[in-house]
Amino acid sequence: MNSVYVVYTRWKNLKKTNSMQDGAVSYHRPDNVRRMKVEKNKPVVNALNKTKIEDHPNLWQLQQDRKQQMVDEKKQAKKKQIVEERMKQKEHSLAAQKTKEYHEELEKGIDAQIERTRIENLNLSDDDDSDSDESMGRFTYAIIYALQDEIMIIPSICTVPPLETSTTQQRAKFNLKANATIPSHV
Repeated sequence: MNSVYVVYTRWKNLKKTNSMQDGAVSYHRPDNVRRMKVEKNKPVVNALNKTKIEDHPNLWQLQQDRKQQMVDEKKQAKKKQIVEERMKQKEHSLAAQKTKEYHEELEKGIDAQIERTRIENLNLSDDDDSDSDESMGRFTYAIIYALQDEIMIIPSICTVPPLETSTTQQRAKFNLKANATIPSHV
């Protein structure tokens, strides 16, 4: 027996029923079966048999190990995602804190400038006795009124007429002779 038939077919074509003996197989479509006659090569077969290793692994244990590995990988990915989200939250809160500190410093600067201007106006009003109370009242009233509506005014020398009405459009029309920033929503 120097030659052997090797049968090639797809696994879908194999037909196995309970009535068949062990090792017996038939085919759904015999036309899809390819048979090839191969000559035995004793030295090659002997070399293959010497290096042949039969392994009988515990497939159930391998499957459980793989499932556990997948669960561990998902946990690690979730932890990594949580850490990244916390880092983003810290960065966001740090940026918000810096913005808040910047606005506080800006408000302090505005308050200091208002105080300096008020003191300058007091010094000017001491020199000029006429209409001192009236001009100071107008200026202070205008600054307070403007700051309530989030209008940032950095006055140097500022003359403001008295406020008769409280509409935002009329207050925005004042002739301020200083650096003034009026937000876009006004």
